[in-house]
Amino acid sequence: MQLKQLMKATQLGKWQVKCSKPQSLLSSQGCIYNVPQEYSEEDIKYALNEYGVTKATRLTYYDKQQAKRVPSRTIKLFFSIPQMPTSVCIGFLKYRVKLFVPKPLQCYNCQHFGHVATNCKRDKACVKCSLRHEGQCNTDTAVCVNCKGPHQANSKDCPKRVEKQKALKKSKELKISVCEATKIVKGEDTKAFVAEKELNMQHISKTKTHKKSILGEVNTTVSQMVSIMTIAITHIINAPKERITVENVAKYISEVAKTLNLCNVDTDQMNHYIEKSQSISL
Repeated sequence: MQLKQLMKATQLGKWQVKCSKPQSLLSSQGCIYNVPQEYSEEDIKYALNEYGVTKATRLTYYDKQQAKRVPSRTIKLFFSIPQMPTSVCIGFLKYRVKLFVPKPLQCYNCQHFGHVATNCKRDKACVKCSLRHEGQCNTDTAVCVNCKGPHQANSKDCPKRVEKQKALKKSKELKISVCEATKIVKGEDTKAFVAEKELNMQHISKTKTHKKSILGEVNTTVSQMVSIMTIAITHIINAPKERITVENVAKYISEVAKTLNLCNVDTDQMNHYIEKSQSISL
């Protein structure tokens, strides 16, 4: 109801006004791929008129061999409807329509995003070292002026560039301003970071629990061994001296352990331990 009233408004106080919806809410843009080169832009527009296509533009790419930009097989479509179709047909061929997301606009003067050099009012910055100087940059260490990372300002992997690309895509999907989309993207990245951190904390917690479990098992084994040795020594003290040999003691402790169902003792290992601990006096 408010929208209808606003659209009818012609005067706001003493000012004459004209109200209209933003073009972004009334139209949409998409791309189709692998379209033959022989199809002209006018032919494609005419063939897709029933889908609400008002303009068709063949995109170009830079060919290193020819050292110039040449037409590609990708067509950018302009629709007069807010919700573009998922696919279109040209003749007997069906093409899937994907949302057109432009590349982030970057200034070649200050290297920041969102404007071009002709409208730049900032100081010049080197694309490689981010400092202000004339001529070719001779430094070996790259520093991004946007994120301070170890790469050039025009790198596709720059976190700031990736953020801008996500914001542009979100603005096209939700039909909102880039500023609003940027806030959403930053919020989503924060949530993703928190989620990843919580996942890491859970992994650390599980690892600690696993270690405690292992230590618990080791402590239980040590406790059992102490019980075995205590029982064994109690009986060995009263045994005839001629019977108290390394071999007999090892066998005896092994039998005690088996009888108590605690563990199996390796007699050879036990002999080795006894020899190793001869320096320890009671």
